[in-house]
Amino acid sequence: MMLFPKHERFAGRSVEHQWPGRLPKSGALKPGYKFDIAGTMKSGQGAAVPYRTEGEVLRTEAVMVGKCSYDAVVISVNTYINGDLATTATDHLSLDMMVLLRSEVLPAGAGKGSAYAAVGIE
Repeated sequence: MMLFPKHERFAGRSVEHQWPGRLPKSGALKPGYKFDIAGTMKSGQGAAVPYRTEGEVLRTEAVMVGKCSYDAVVISVNTYINGDLATTATDHLSLDMMVLLRSEVLPAGAGKGSAYAAVGIE
């Protein structure tokens, strides 16, 4: 899991993201930092659609993965597809590895959320 993925698999489909602007450097991701980055998302042979991620770094906290503790920044993230809010999430990002250690995602409107957590790191 990544904060700004290039490729991912979602619901059995391959999804490609393109971010034409500069992405934040890890050193900038400190409490109080805000971002709003636009790009495109394309699934399979479909057309690319506008995709935007906005967020704010809320705090730092330790996250346990197995028996190990990792420092992470906690980021509130809103994701928009075609201009409509698609999801809100709370992400726990390890700045050392630039990997999401935990993420709680809620779809816009009514619906059941999802939680993802790293269970091991090699």
